[in-house]
Amino acid sequence: YSNDGAVFSVNGDSNKGSYLHSYTTAAIMGYILGSFLTEIAGSFSLLGPGSSGLPALVFLIPCMLIAVVLLAAVRGEAEDVLLGGGE
Repeated sequence: YSNDGAVFSVNGDSNKGSYLHSYTTAAIMGYILGSFLTEIAGSFSLLGPGSSGLPALVFLIPCMLIAVVLLAAVRGEAEDVLLGGGE
């Protein structure tokens, strides 16, 4: 069992060129979007009463994963990202 995939978004970009199209940037952008959606849901109680910690789980992780997977699909590296392909 290897835990190499856990740091892929940071280490997977080391030789890829443009910082604007890196997995780290995609993950951070996904986090920002997820944080924004979490604030909206929390401010307006969109998920119902008593769900104080739930918005973070509902929005942050999916937004980060979707951003990274979309970038991988655009770069043609989706299989490596999803299956943890090594070097």
